[in-house]
Amino acid sequence: MRFIFPLLFLFAISFSLKAQKLQGYASSSLFQTEEGEMFIEIYYNINGNTITYEDSLGQITNAGVLVSLSTEKNDSVIYADKFNLLAQTTTDSLNNHPNIIDQIRLKADTGKYRYILTVQDLNDTANEGQIIIDRYFKENTDSIFISDLTFIESKTPSTGTNNFIKGGYFLIPWVGNYFPGYINRLNFYLEIYHNKLTGLPDGTPFLLSYYIEGFEKGNKLLKYSRFKRLTKEKVNAIIGEFDLSQLLSGNYFLVIELKNANNEIIAEKKVFFQRSNPALEPSLEDYKNTYIQGTFVENMHSDSVLRYLDYLYARSTPRELDMAAILLKERNDTLARQFFYTFWSQRNYANPEKEWLDYKKLVYQANQTFHSQFDPGYRTDRGRVYLQYGKPNQIINNSNNPDTYPYEVWHYYQLGQQSDRRFIYYEPTRITNDYKLLHSDALGENTDPNWRDKLVPIDSRMPSIDGKNRSNNFGSQLERDIND
Repeated sequence: MRFIFPLLFLFAISFSLKAQKLQGYASSSLFQTEEGEMFIEIYYNINGNTITYEDSLGQITNAGVLVSLSTEKNDSVIYADKFNLLAQTTTDSLNNHPNIIDQIRLKADTGKYRYILTVQDLNDTANEGQIIIDRYFKENTDSIFISDLTFIESKTPSTGTNNFIKGGYFLIPWVGNYFPGYINRLNFYLEIYHNKLTGLPDGTPFLLSYYIEGFEKGNKLLKYSRFKRLTKEKVNAIIGEFDLSQLLSGNYFLVIELKNANNEIIAEKKVFFQRSNPALEPSLEDYKNTYIQGTFVENMHSDSVLRYLDYLYARSTPRELDMAAILLKERNDTLARQFFYTFWSQRNYANPEKEWLDYKKLVYQANQTFHSQFDPGYRTDRGRVYLQYGKPNQIINNSNNPDTYPYEVWHYYQLGQQSDRRFIYYEPTRITNDYKLLHSDALGENTDPNWRDKLVPIDSRMPSIDGKNRSNNFGSQLERDIND
């Protein structure tokens, strides 16, 4: 069963369509049945303004997409399907067409899966794109565990049965994890499962706690903290929500915790999301009462303070970046010192000076290693990542591959609570040391599904059997560097 809904948003983070004109976004969530069988839901949203409509007797109609689905498990195709999704008939000729939202539910098992969705405009076959979702599923033997979390646009009580109904609600998914300023509520859905062999008896009480946590600082936002008292059922279906109207722009985690009667955490999950809230302008009033007499910032040279403010961008939240930009423009010396001191006090209250001096050493190292003809090292993409995350565990530099631009692969074995993350840089001019960040699988970083294509100069590309551009060397050195 498939549905068409009005345009609700323009951006998402999880995945994006590879397209010339066609635009869309996708995300996925893993659930299981009461019998313990796993299934995945894939949600995707096609921007109605990027498909071709025909004009027939004043009706802007006859539009839609052809969706081809291929499912691979451990590198072998195990399922394929193809179907049309038709757009809503409209008389609007001003490109204000509704989006097409679809949801696919597929059985899953342990192993490595790749889901490939190819989407083609029915009225313009050259207008197509591809969504690739990679997932790895493993058997969960915990006594209690949590499904993937699904952000939802709306919920309506329902007793029906279709792919959009779970937990007694008809749920419209919010595809992606980006919440723009005109969306003031974050709603989510999850399920809690209990292992039949090691689980608790039916009716056992436990506590569900959920809250928003700052991504950069890891601080719990007490204003955005909720809890629910629950008793064990075969499957506990949970819907939660937050009012985002006062949440500042930035990167965050939505944290889910399950606690037993002793207030011990027995299961937890974190989901990354981004918020844009331009209506809440940054305020420097909060810093005017900061006492800096006798601190390490009091005797700093004025020009040094302003230069040091610019050093902070790699570890700043979006709001701090905005405020630093205002201070650099206004050159308010006292307020700049108060802001600078508060910045480091929030990161190390006991010894903010040590925190700053340790970071300052990293800035100097970045300047020596990553500077380019145009920017100091701390202002380059590699310098920013180095200052934000530290030194990677492995760096692979390949500047001699004739089929690609010079590139570097940075591999972090552990990145906070993330494991096995990579950053791909390239130098498209071939004459500077300014390697640009092309792609990363780390949360909050630029994710480009077309990065392999962009790594290859146009004159080195060759068409493959399916008509897509690929370097003849892609299956060898590049893939070894990426997966090393």
